[in-house]
Amino acid sequence: MRVAICEDERYWQEALEASVCEWARQREVDAECLSFYGPAALLEALGQREGIDCVLLDIMLGDDAISGMGLAKAIRQAGSAVPIIFVTNDSSCVFDGYVVEAMGYLSKPADQSRLFMYLDRALKLKGNSEPVHEALDINSGGMIVSVRKGDIAYAEVLAHKVTYHAAGRAIESRGTLKGALDLLGAEGFVQVHRSYIIAVGKIHSIKATIPYAVFVRVGFETKKLAVSRKYIGNLVKAYADNALGKIS
Repeated sequence: MRVAICEDERYWQEALEASVCEWARQREVDAECLSFYGPAALLEALGQREGIDCVLLDIMLGDDAISGMGLAKAIRQAGSAVPIIFVTNDSSCVFDGYVVEAMGYLSKPADQSRLFMYLDRALKLKGNSEPVHEALDINSGGMIVSVRKGDIAYAEVLAHKVTYHAAGRAIESRGTLKGALDLLGAEGFVQVHRSYIIAVGKIHSIKATIPYAVFVRVGFETKKLAVSRKYIGNLVKAYADNALGKIS
């Protein structure tokens, strides 16, 4: 497994690398640490798809142009779903991690057992995740538009029009809710309303009291969608199953 460590202080860089090597020794896993002392080099490496499986990222990078959180947002904007684990002395940024779907946080000095837990999850994702770049071809106004399935947050159905909402774009197509369900597939998507199908992996939170609602991450924004009474049980179960899958 290739682990990128982006940390501008050599002491912490070396401490994290030593911990990753110890994790690999205990798990009997081949691991390689890639050291980055600034955001530009890491972005370039990810852009060249160098097979990075996990990123340990300092939130408080000393770079004046971009912070660690800004770098994480740039990574997601570039379309990378690589697991990000923040390492920080500043807990005030923790909740911003929802925006970039961070795997977790470590306070300096990093607790080794917690780091090992995150690395275990990243290793499981590397071995069992479905292809990140699976594409769907959608007929939109007579043109075929290709969109990555992993980018779609939800589909909205009104009359005979389906709008697929992804990060930074909305693709309209003629169709029905059943047709949208067939296109997206049951794996990873769940119907929550007569008008909405959502990606389980994009759920930010659920309001499980009347009136029911779900908050879905669309790019860097969070969209509130209504949930019908008949679907709330399936939604909560799908969300719980997804969360358990990530930590098991």
